[in-house]
Amino acid sequence: MKRFFTIFFVFYSCVVFGQSNEFQFSKLDIGEGLSHNQVNCILKDHSGFMWFGTLSGLSKYDGYKFKIFKHEESDTVSLSDDFMVSLAEGPDNNLWVETRNGFNIYDPLKEIFSHNITGALKAFGVPSQNFTALKKTR
Repeated sequence: MKRFFTIFFVFYSCVVFGQSNEFQFSKLDIGEGLSHNQVNCILKDHSGFMWFGTLSGLSKYDGYKFKIFKHEESDTVSLSDDFMVSLAEGPDNNLWVETRNGFNIYDPLKEIFSHNITGALKAFGVPSQNFTALKKTR
């Protein structure tokens, strides 16, 4: 009888205290709308959007679909290049996007890119000479 209770309590404690090892994964690639399958950088912004910097544009994922941003020669508020190098969320929740042609600042409210990082850095008292990266601290 003692052996029965020991086995019962061991089994019961495994059932009650065991954790589920179930994980759910989703595959995101060009078939789901990603701009390119080679992703160079990833960022989750303050609103929960996922940003993927690829060889062929910037992809914003809302959990259901992608919105693609690319360089357009005739559009002065588009990205300066399609090859993404790095992503960082900066002051005012603007997205700082580094491409092969330099930095771009994305304003999520206006949905436009600015290429004037000197003005943005000056507003925060940061010299623009030798600027290579942006890191957000709390």
